[in-house]
Amino acid sequence: MKNYALIMFICIWANLIPSNFCFSQSPVIVAPADMVISNSYLFNISALSDRLDPTFGKMLTDPLDSSEIITFDIVCENYCIENKLTGYPGYTSPNHVPPFASTLACNYYSQLYDTNQTDKKYELHWGKDGYTLFTDPSSIQIEVQDLRIGNEGSIRRIFSAKGLNNEIVRTTQTIWVIDCACTYLSELSCKDEIQVFLNADCLYTVSPEDLVQVQGQNLCNSYYSVEVRDWITNRVIDRDSMQNGIQLSKADIRRTLKATITNCINGSNCWGRIEVEDSIPPKIVCPPNVTITCDKPSTPRFTGQAGVVENCGDYNLTYKDQILRGDCALAYDRIITRSWLVEDESDLKSQCIQLITINLIGISDIKFPPDYNDLKEPSLLCHEKINNFDVTPHFSNHPLCVDGFLLDSAFWLAHPNEPDIYPNRRQPRILGWNCIDDPGGDKDGHPNPDPVYYPQHMQWSMQNPLCWESAQHIMWQGTGRPTGFSCTNISMSFKDEKIIATVDSCDFGAAPCSKIIRSWTVLDWCNGDIAKYDQLIKIVDKEAPLILYPDTLELSTLDFNCLGRWEVQVPWLLDNCSHEIRYQIESTTGNLTGNPITGYTLTDIPLGIHEVYVVAMDCCGNSTRKKVILIIEDRIPPVAVCKMKIVTTISGNQLPGLNVAKVLATTFDEGSFENCASQVFFKVLRLDQLQGSQNGSHTHQDDSTMYCSQFNGDDNTTLSGNQIYFDDFVHFCCADLYKTIKVVLRVYDVDPGIGPILPEDMNQGARLFRRFSDCIVDVEVQDKSVPTLVGPPNMVVSCSFPIHMNALNNPDDSTFGRVVQDLTLRKKVSTLDIVCPLYCLKNEKTGYPGKTTSVPSAPTAPNKACEYSSSLYDPAKPNQIYELVWGFDGYVLSACLDILVVEVRDLRTCNSQGKIERRFYIETANGVRVSTTQTIWVVDCDPFYINRNNPCDSLDDIIWPHCTMPTLSVSTCGPLLNPDNPDLGKPTLMQGSADHCNLINIEYVDEYLSSDTVTCMKVLRKWTAIDECQYDPNFDLNKGRWEFLQTIFVTDDIDPEINIIQGNQSASDSSGFAFIPLYVQIQDNCIPTEDIKVSYCIDEFNDGNGKYPGGYDYAKSFLTIREHMSGQLPVINDNPRIPDSINTTIASGKYPIGVHKIKWIAEDVCGNRDSIVQLFEIKKIVDTKNQWNDSIEFEILPNPNSGKFRIQTSGNYDRLKIISGNGKELLTLQISGNQNLNLESLHSGVYLLQAYHKGKPVAFKRLVILN
Repeated sequence: MKNYALIMFICIWANLIPSNFCFSQSPVIVAPADMVISNSYLFNISALSDRLDPTFGKMLTDPLDSSEIITFDIVCENYCIENKLTGYPGYTSPNHVPPFASTLACNYYSQLYDTNQTDKKYELHWGKDGYTLFTDPSSIQIEVQDLRIGNEGSIRRIFSAKGLNNEIVRTTQTIWVIDCACTYLSELSCKDEIQVFLNADCLYTVSPEDLVQVQGQNLCNSYYSVEVRDWITNRVIDRDSMQNGIQLSKADIRRTLKATITNCINGSNCWGRIEVEDSIPPKIVCPPNVTITCDKPSTPRFTGQAGVVENCGDYNLTYKDQILRGDCALAYDRIITRSWLVEDESDLKSQCIQLITINLIGISDIKFPPDYNDLKEPSLLCHEKINNFDVTPHFSNHPLCVDGFLLDSAFWLAHPNEPDIYPNRRQPRILGWNCIDDPGGDKDGHPNPDPVYYPQHMQWSMQNPLCWESAQHIMWQGTGRPTGFSCTNISMSFKDEKIIATVDSCDFGAAPCSKIIRSWTVLDWCNGDIAKYDQLIKIVDKEAPLILYPDTLELSTLDFNCLGRWEVQVPWLLDNCSHEIRYQIESTTGNLTGNPITGYTLTDIPLGIHEVYVVAMDCCGNSTRKKVILIIEDRIPPVAVCKMKIVTTISGNQLPGLNVAKVLATTFDEGSFENCASQVFFKVLRLDQLQGSQNGSHTHQDDSTMYCSQFNGDDNTTLSGNQIYFDDFVHFCCADLYKTIKVVLRVYDVDPGIGPILPEDMNQGARLFRRFSDCIVDVEVQDKSVPTLVGPPNMVVSCSFPIHMNALNNPDDSTFGRVVQDLTLRKKVSTLDIVCPLYCLKNEKTGYPGKTTSVPSAPTAPNKACEYSSSLYDPAKPNQIYELVWGFDGYVLSACLDILVVEVRDLRTCNSQGKIERRFYIETANGVRVSTTQTIWVVDCDPFYINRNNPCDSLDDIIWPHCTMPTLSVSTCGPLLNPDNPDLGKPTLMQGSADHCNLINIEYVDEYLSSDTVTCMKVLRKWTAIDECQYDPNFDLNKGRWEFLQTIFVTDDIDPEINIIQGNQSASDSSGFAFIPLYVQIQDNCIPTEDIKVSYCIDEFNDGNGKYPGGYDYAKSFLTIREHMSGQLPVINDNPRIPDSINTTIASGKYPIGVHKIKWIAEDVCGNRDSIVQLFEIKKIVDTKNQWNDSIEFEILPNPNSGKFRIQTSGNYDRLKIISGNGKELLTLQISGNQNLNLESLHSGVYLLQAYHKGKPVAFKRLVILN
């Protein structure tokens, strides 16, 4: 009883819960009131998860314990503004009960905000704590979702609890966090020129504050979006889309960018130009000051190079030396002040100074160069003298740096465990030695003391020293100078004495073998000390000439004796240095004559094997001796002489293709002979049967690929397949007719034996090798017989008989009769088919003759078919199958197997009935052509049939829709009028009536008429069925064509639907008119759009002062599209704004600037009518893409005294508008006559001035302002 009283009290108390909860145990959960706080409001995040923490409201189990939720916080204008980024709604409907938290917050701002105390905090009330009823208090849970973006947005507290029956209930409290520290601008004004500087990371983030002119305030960035585009390409720029804000980088330096800021709330925007600069110069780290002696190099590679730290792109590091010369008294050679300068891509520079002190040396400090005589250093090789070719193509990219040609292989092999990269294992090699280039001088061509270095690698730079720099690796070796040659107190010189060590009168070339004694003299100017030294340099050739000549020569005896002769070809001699190489021939046999100039000849060489030598010597005395083996043999074969051409004829009484001609080998001889023998022997083989070999082949010669191989027999029964060798005779067959067949006559100087010769007997080393020679004879094969050709019999088949084109084209297919080449293979030709009376009737469309008068002993195929029908046809069994015999297979007889060709002409109509012709012909090789033709008639025994006098005949091949009730009615149109509606229906073909022997087309045409009955419309639906295989209007307009008429009465009370389509207008012209697309789309549930009557009228300027009813200025009376297409015009055809040819559904045209009204009316056949009225406005739009055409009615003249403009006009104008190039109106000025205008507020640019008289535009003028 106590619990019941408590429930009654709660239901009555302050209407806290709905009445439907009274007297129930359903769980209830109500969230604490929504609230708004500033982002400066301090709170403990844990308070959100504590249901009993009062900061944001409690979740209680007794509503009587609820208290007010209060915050002490500032108020700001942003409480009232919608934030689309965070979803904050801002000020909304004030009538909502209870008010929304955002509306309540905005009200606090309106009531409390003090502009003098913007940071003042107020006590703000938001509503009551939350509570639950009929739930388990221990089950109450809070899920906190922090949806803030940055320092603003929403925080959601989602409360849930379990009811007494374990059902879950949920509710949500929303706490809005607002950024009050920023300023919101509804209208934006951008800076024209904005200069930004990249930071140390070479990036800059574009923020809204960069673009908008805001003084001393922060802009609320979340209310705005920023877009940056390239000024020229209009491409969107953001170098790091993963970071917040638009990111600019070094790629944008010195580029002009267009930055646009847009207010996300009202869509207002502005733009400005951004120039991106790099303001941080590169940092340079200077090398330390150094002191060296003058015999050491002073380049940065040895004295140190400056380091550079650049944050934003590439840089260029250079240095410049300022030299202070010393002398003996100062005890130094020179002091170099090296100024290092680094400059980045933005022309920002840094520099530093390095001092390099270079001291003098004395005579005792000098070291002399070594000897090059294979004792201290290797002698110089003659072939390694400098060759100034371009080595850069052999440079490779880092880290390889060199290719295999330049690679120092000795260094590479000496460091097998190092990485195969530069400089660990790959370095460029020394190519040879440098020489003195002094034409006419006494030292020209002598070894040069100075080396030549590899040029700087293409990837090396001071800022990125990859591979090597110049003067780092020696390319051409120098023989060296005494050290200190660059010292100013040291002077040195040398003299050379050259001793030549070559063969007399031998052209050695540019670097002869020699010894050079180089005498050095060195003087110290500071104390007068002198030193002398002799350096020995040898230039040697350590390679003998190379002889390229065969090791063995096989020579034959001469034709007239048994001795050999060797005309010595000049050997190919190569030497690494000498230009002249001398050679001679040494032999102990035969008779050697000649010399190296005229050439050597060795004659009278007997049969056998002999040794001779080729000896070569270069200018340094190096020689090579090459042994050559001479083999003298008798390899002269007999001389084969053939007849040029013979003719042979094929004859015989075998089956076609089995007759041959046989010719003996001796028939082809024309006087062959052997110089050393009294008798020769003959074998013969067809050239095509050689199969590309020289002596024949053991390969199987297939009858299907090799001509006449089956007639020449198998010459080797021990092997599988068919082998053909050289034999005593050769066969020719029908495949050779009227061709030139080449045969090979082989003539032997020894007896090869009787019969075929194995190929290996004539191969190298065999008994007949080099004992024969060949000649070729042309053989013409002829056949002069005339073939006999008889075709298969003519026949008649029904339309149901299966006909395949493969069977018709194949002369060996028995379906319609074959053509055989053996009379014993002939068989009767018959078909298994039905018979019918139509076999006896003529068909005009297909040309079938039917039964005609013919000789009884030779009846035609249609007559045979008619006889079969007369004797076999049973009306009770029309589909009975019979065997119908038409004759016997055709045949062809000839001496040779001629090619039989079949040509099929399908002359059937509809691809089903009529005539098929099979034309057989053969053409012999001698040009005789014989042909014959077989005719096959196809007759439709069951043509498509409809009773014209009885549409409901059960024997028809079609069922007409509702044939007993051709007059029907429907209550409305749309789907009900479709033939798919079973109440109307459509024709249906009987099963089996449509087959490949007919081609049935069914279609209908509707005619819409007004009805004089209670219905409003009558539709005459005429169905037409045509069998294309019977219908031929040239013979009979009715045969194969049937019609059926349905009359359908329609009740329709639905109006047509009108939809006005208005497109975008074009730019207005100088007369104040612009073209606008304007038309309607009309649909009716009954009739096609083409049959709906349409009219319209237009009230120009919507002033109601027109001449037509309703105050309309223009009108077009009713007309259908179909009537328009037929050339009709509406009775009222009045609209001068459009072309006359446009129908009444289109009102597109040029209308004056202003607001106009148009009314369209549509009416269907039943008189249902609908209308629609719509306003359309022609706005003043300037086409900035085209040149404006200036009016001549007024001029604008500058006044140089006042800086203003004066209008000089011949017209009467009362108002002037100034319009920017993008069509925006900037100024509106009232004018009267000639008047001065103050246009100082306008920036430089092109403007359009539009003059008005009584509100209508009458003239234009183009104005260009240059400030």
